[in-house]
Amino acid sequence: MSGSDEETLPTCPNGHPAVFAGQRFCEVCRMPIGPAEVASEPVVPPPPPPPAFAPLSEPVVAPPPPPPAFAPLSEPVVAGPVGRKGSRSQLPILLGLVVCLVLAAGAAFVVVGHPFGGGATSPSPSTGEVLTSPDVTATATTDVSQIATATPESTPESTVAPTSTATSGLPAGPAKWVAAGSLHAARGSTRLLVLTDGRALVVGDDNFCEPGPAYDSSMATEIWEANKWALTGSLNSPRDDFTAQSLANDQVLVVGGTNVDTISFSSTKIWSSKTGTWSDSGLLATARSFPASALLKDGRVIVIGGEYVKDPVNTTLAGAEVFSPATGKWTKTGLLKVARSSAMAVTLSDGRVLVAGGYTAKSALADSEIWDSATGAWTSVGATPIWGGSILVPLSDGGALLAGGQDSNLKGVTTAYRFDPKTDKWVPSAKMLTAAFDRVAVVLANGKVLVAGGLPGNHKAATAAAEVFDPVTGTWAATAPMPSAREQSKGVLLPDGSVLIAGGDAGYSQPPSTPWCPKSITDTLRYIPAVP
Repeated sequence: MSGSDEETLPTCPNGHPAVFAGQRFCEVCRMPIGPAEVASEPVVPPPPPPPAFAPLSEPVVAPPPPPPAFAPLSEPVVAGPVGRKGSRSQLPILLGLVVCLVLAAGAAFVVVGHPFGGGATSPSPSTGEVLTSPDVTATATTDVSQIATATPESTPESTVAPTSTATSGLPAGPAKWVAAGSLHAARGSTRLLVLTDGRALVVGDDNFCEPGPAYDSSMATEIWEANKWALTGSLNSPRDDFTAQSLANDQVLVVGGTNVDTISFSSTKIWSSKTGTWSDSGLLATARSFPASALLKDGRVIVIGGEYVKDPVNTTLAGAEVFSPATGKWTKTGLLKVARSSAMAVTLSDGRVLVAGGYTAKSALADSEIWDSATGAWTSVGATPIWGGSILVPLSDGGALLAGGQDSNLKGVTTAYRFDPKTDKWVPSAKMLTAAFDRVAVVLANGKVLVAGGLPGNHKAATAAAEVFDPVTGTWAATAPMPSAREQSKGVLLPDGSVLIAGGDAGYSQPPSTPWCPKSITDTLRYIPAVP
């Protein structure tokens, strides 16, 4: 899927096009289209001359940067399993492997025990970057004296505590969903971020269908405005399992992730609306995949935990790093009490960062910690009563809501808890109306929380159900269901008070064309809250 411009792209087994919008996207059928090769170390060819900038309305491919210096794996760590995007059964993955072997006509896949993450090793990308090694050292410092104010992303993974404001710009009427345009490429698992000017950006397309490396389409970046999506500058190489945050001045930060050779990135990138392209934003001290992140109230970004991925042994990380947009540099902060990957993180009203769940070296983790920006230290704040596919959002009272998820039998639950910032303890809350995990959750302008979609159980079709949590009354109320069922979608609050939903898939329906890979969705939606 990667290589020089002269190489011939294989034909997708299902007959889908191998080139899309001038870029190499062979991911419509969500399976590799050529044989995989085992690469011992990533090879980075000399970068080509940078192209001239193109308008934002046209596809722009950012030139690859010069190879960055190595960064170390320089923290106390715990060796653990390969990172995961979910906790689903491996049975459909094995069935999918059989299907892939038949359809791909000889494609060789190296399968790792990594539910919905990473995958086989493959040829080194034609445009990539030097990755970190655990035995080489680099340093990073941060000057935080001047920090710009940033606009938060309203996603469960990385959300800043909301300020309750009245909904504006919306017509009076009951709650409803309306079409918001179609993405150029389907994205089963992506990142959606709102810009300060009211537009939205989508980037990434994780390969949660094992086996397989990072999708080429994970490079593609699209910009949303007035219910239309347009291609903008792409990342310079495929990247899975990263985190992203909105910054001030209509910029977006991408951090870490995994490359096509299943090795963690230390590089970070910033997209600018002024140029429509991505540029380097410094190296992490430790390369990491599956990190959590949160936007701090002063405009900085904290990236937490994750895994250093390099087969055959991956390492669960306890370290955290803070990025300063003012300096473009990273600095280390305190170590987590428990190393974890794929955790959830939110910034509370008092500026502290709450991290919950994730995966340890051995299993799913049901506990939480608080980071204090003044001291850089982490404090344990007790066990989280639920784990795996839950939603975590901050509330305007200074606390947070943890809801949904799955039980030990991989079935959805309705359980919900609230984090009390006065006691730093979790307290039971009213249960959700729908039992599901991998739902999308967005804090509305009035402080209520929209929760929609998700999976009722492993290997089940997604649900279209939607509901709203009122933190004042502590109750849930049904709202208009989504026009189409989906799970693993992302959502952001728009300036007019509506919610934009993008990405995701329809879940597992029988008989699936590829049992281990549900169909991704291109259609995007807007939720219009009820307005008296």
